[in-house]
Amino acid sequence: MYGPINASTASELYLEFWMDYYVDNAASDQFASVLYSTDGHYFYYLKKWIPPVATSCHYAGLQRFVLPDDATNETLHIAFIFKGDCRGSMTVDNIHLYDTNATYTFDADTYVATHINLTKHDDAVMNFVYSADVEDGHDWLSLAFHNASGWFHPPMLNSTSG
Repeated sequence: MYGPINASTASELYLEFWMDYYVDNAASDQFASVLYSTDGHYFYYLKKWIPPVATSCHYAGLQRFVLPDDATNETLHIAFIFKGDCRGSMTVDNIHLYDTNATYTFDADTYVATHINLTKHDDAVMNFVYSADVEDGHDWLSLAFHNASGWFHPPMLNSTSG
């Protein structure tokens, strides 16, 4: 999530969001998580969902956390990480950050990044699905590819209507 968020006036800080995490036939290194940082460099887990190996799991619903005292500062960052393969997904929506006296507004853009090694494939084709949020706003899908020549950023796809 884009930051930093100024939460220096909070007395007790809450993070609330809706999450849908699904994995089918989980591998040992797959997980979903939510983290926070007070400087944008070092992140700490608030929660990590780890499915049992070789099982299918589905965690969905409202998630609510009380952030640690050190999160009440001027440079709070929140991150969501999903590590999996094409048999799983993580959706996060309706992110709210608040305390007993105020709701904090921030630019809640979510950035998703993944690294896929296609070197052992004859045909380097990747299929993906991108779903824009139904709420008004701007949604972007930006792809980048790396090869021996460096990074390539094709034109950005975007929607200005939601």
